[in-house]
Amino acid sequence: EHKLTIAESIELGYPNPLEYVIDSWIPNMFYRIFGILGHLSYFPTGTIIFYRLLFLWMLLLSARYLKRPSFAVLSMAGIFLFYALVLFCINYNSELTYGFRQIAVQGRYIFPVIGSAYVLLGYMVEKIQNQSVRWLTLIWILMLFFISGPIKFLLYQETIFNGWFS
Repeated sequence: EHKLTIAESIELGYPNPLEYVIDSWIPNMFYRIFGILGHLSYFPTGTIIFYRLLFLWMLLLSARYLKRPSFAVLSMAGIFLFYALVLFCINYNSELTYGFRQIAVQGRYIFPVIGSAYVLLGYMVEKIQNQSVRWLTLIWILMLFFISGPIKFLLYQETIFNGWFS
């Protein structure tokens, strides 16, 4: 096998980089972020659309309420985005090399900067001036966390998560 160029991969029906990041890379990063051993994964079916909507909502709120972010906030966002871009480039290069088999895509590789994503999310919620919008956004975030995290784990530990800890 040889490494495909982007043009060759598109001719063969593989996604271009923009399609790949939206339709494949981001969902697969979520899918493979929960697996403790990397090869075990849990995809929060039924709630993933709400996560996507939350990210879109937070972008809209950022445009509305974040007028002049401090140097620290811009730096944190820049570090996160730069790291995510480097990770994306490495993963897309791997896909071109191995024929889009999802070999190197592991959500756990975002862990070095995931804390900054949470801090930025919290900062953004804090900057929402409309109290109703702030509370609805906070409730949305907390519901997603509990429904697709601890509650799902407790309810399905013998099915979805069977074998993870043995």
